[in-house]
Amino acid sequence: MKLIQCRYSSGQRVPLLVQTGDAAPLPMLVPFIYVQLKLRYRAYNTAAAHLRAIQAFYTYANTRDLDIDEAILACNFEAILALLDGYAIWLQSGRHADNLIARIGTAATAPFPQIDPRTRDQYLRLLKQYLSWCVTRYIPLARQNSTSLANIEAVFADVAE
Repeated sequence: MKLIQCRYSSGQRVPLLVQTGDAAPLPMLVPFIYVQLKLRYRAYNTAAAHLRAIQAFYTYANTRDLDIDEAILACNFEAILALLDGYAIWLQSGRHADNLIARIGTAATAPFPQIDPRTRDQYLRLLKQYLSWCVTRYIPLARQNSTSLANIEAVFADVAE
């Protein structure tokens, strides 16, 4: 998946998170809706920052064999929240596996440089906003209550500690 820029006929620029592969690049559904509804009147760079944070989480979830869009649309937020501790460690370790105990020999070059702790915190903050928006949008009102949002708050507080 990659982040691209789309320009409307009006001249407005919009960042899009698109799937990569042999087929034509299609936007990732839930992040596309999020940008169109929640971030519509935000600056391009702000929306792009949100999508970079979402992209990093989707990349991590793919390594754990979880399709975030499917989990969101199925209202399976427990599976998403279970990934957050490992995701924070993954970000901190320069996007290496989060379950390494030791490495023998020389360290391989990292595909991604380590990120600054402030950037990591921004990624977590933006991801929290995204997941909170998803809960309020996709959980039916009959099932929606404050405990879903409280669970997100609690999990992010644990990750922050």
